[in-house]
Amino acid sequence: MSQIFINRDGQKQGPYTLDQVQACVIIGTLKETDSAWYDGLPEWMPLSSVITQLQQHGESRSDDWQRKVPTPEQKAELRCLGLRVKHGLTQGDYQELIDKACIDPTTKSKLEVFRLKKTKEKEFWEFILKNNFKLGMEVPSHEQLRETIDFLHDSIPGWAAATSPKQFAKIILTRYPNLKGTWESHPGTDEIPDFGDEQATERQLAYLKDLGARFQPDISKSQASELIDRCRNRASDAQKRRLSFYGLDFDPDITKEEASTLIDSYRTRHPESEDAYQEWKIRNRIA
Repeated sequence: MSQIFINRDGQKQGPYTLDQVQACVIIGTLKETDSAWYDGLPEWMPLSSVITQLQQHGESRSDDWQRKVPTPEQKAELRCLGLRVKHGLTQGDYQELIDKACIDPTTKSKLEVFRLKKTKEKEFWEFILKNNFKLGMEVPSHEQLRETIDFLHDSIPGWAAATSPKQFAKIILTRYPNLKGTWESHPGTDEIPDFGDEQATERQLAYLKDLGARFQPDISKSQASELIDRCRNRASDAQKRRLSFYGLDFDPDITKEEASTLIDSYRTRHPESEDAYQEWKIRNRIA
């Protein structure tokens, strides 16, 4: 069976089987427009074309994916469309419900908007997690993110393409002034300023203590700024638990963004891992 490789934004992923890439397209972790290649192709081409070629060459995928438990994202899509997420629902059931519902153009458009909002929510969330200290703001809740995205969608035509993550951060800070940071911050800059060897401020030291950070008494402003940024963006216990379950090695101070990248990459390569993880959580009574 051919091994398929994906090239997205200059980063290569894979190898995948035909079965895996088609399942990933269904759940949205891969797109048909992604560049793809397998041994024997003279050049990279859209994933949709690769799938078609392999099918024409006699390769087919199994239907194992149809019996798997739907992902949380898939269940959210069904609820968005007002469809019941019944007990024992499989990914095959999910796809049938989606296909049937999307015969109606209005429903199809609603699903496309829902998926677009989810994509932008993830993009904005990851940007703010990585840059919130530089932006001089607290990390917003997902509810605040979604409310602001809803506002943009209702108010600005073409908002998704017109709004950069940095612009979004300014908009959400305007709508939620309480998100303004309470530590020594420097909003409006792209990089943390170089304070040289200046001693960290009392506010920085107090904030580091609240975060449970370990640091030297003579830490500088610049070092304190970087440490605050790292601590606030440290991966959650849930992310670390999932990484450990997958058997992945990671730094104890891994960031939320780094953990998310590792998790997404592993789940893409091993679509069955989500079912195994959820079953493990149930057996161990983990919320």
